[in-house]
Amino acid sequence: MLRAIFLSVAVLFFSFALFWQQPEEQIAVWCVKKQSSAGSFDISPTWFSLSSSSPPSLPLRNSISLSQLLLSWMKQKAEDADELLLKTISEEVMKYDDPELLLAIIYNESFPKFDPLSYSRAGAVGLMQINADVWADELIRRGIIRNRYELWRIDKNIKAGNYIIKHYLKLYRGNLEKALTAYVGGDRSYAFRVIRTLKELRTWLLSNRKTGR
Repeated sequence: MLRAIFLSVAVLFFSFALFWQQPEEQIAVWCVKKQSSAGSFDISPTWFSLSSSSPPSLPLRNSISLSQLLLSWMKQKAEDADELLLKTISEEVMKYDDPELLLAIIYNESFPKFDPLSYSRAGAVGLMQINADVWADELIRRGIIRNRYELWRIDKNIKAGNYIIKHYLKLYRGNLEKALTAYVGGDRSYAFRVIRTLKELRTWLLSNRKTGR
């Protein structure tokens, strides 16, 4: 509860700070409201084949059960995080072809874990740490975002991250290690961390499906 209140206050603070600089439709993207009745956050927040060395994809999946399993995994990794926030993230990654990969990136990018307000000294923002100086123009041109401030939205940040990693997978012919290294700007150790998380996550999902948890 306290985390949800802090999240709301922090984002609304940025909204008022930008009030005299942004048109009304841009201010709206900073609004974060917890809707308990709807069971979600209102956040006015395919793949190319992977190389043979990449973690194997899960078999054909039921979107509802996988979303629930992803949520359970996230809750284990971040016990103090707001459940509605985690639920929102799990539902957003499920919109794309490889939600496990997106979640593995999010886990390694956002600090504290699964924090949509993560911000790096290099200027990367949000769950998937998108650098607006590098990507904003292309993301706007592609219709993924309308302006750089939308990268603070959970849904837009994940959509942008999906586009970027997909771009690099295409560029490197499905080589996940090279795609992840490019995603973070050249750090191979980062790629290994994400791949390790991805293997762990997929192993956990398969195990918990078999046990029916």
